[in-house]
Amino acid sequence: MVNVHTLILGQLQTNCYVVWAEGSASCVVVDPADSPAQILEFIASQGLNLEAVFLTHGHFDHVGAADALQKATGCRLWMHKGDYNQRKDPLNDYLYPLHDKELGEIAFCDDGDAISAAGLTFTVFSTPGHTRGSVCYLAEKVLLSGDTLFAGGCGRTD
Repeated sequence: MVNVHTLILGQLQTNCYVVWAEGSASCVVVDPADSPAQILEFIASQGLNLEAVFLTHGHFDHVGAADALQKATGCRLWMHKGDYNQRKDPLNDYLYPLHDKELGEIAFCDDGDAISAAGLTFTVFSTPGHTRGSVCYLAEKVLLSGDTLFAGGCGRTD
């Protein structure tokens, strides 16, 4: 069974998800928008260890706490190379703020990849449109979609 806890974080009230399998001692965080202390506090309250951070895309409102979580836990960061490459362009400072961060281990995912973490297998679906590197992660029947889909709407492409 998949457990999902939603934290609404940051100036744009972004959904950040803590995800783990029933009985697992570890979790993943999807789109850590902001407030690393709040995220880590919830994880600790559940008796979990952070294994990985998954980014659905690289926009500022989805990555704000990624570097702090990596530094605090040594976890792996997963993202699509399309958004990693965007972060190198200084013209994208606002949208892709990871360019000036000293990130730890980064793993790149692509369409069809299967990532094992937190006692689950996450299937990656490439969903470019919102950004070049937008992806969704599917664990059992739970789809983590970032800005590919909005509640009550169809998402946004740029």
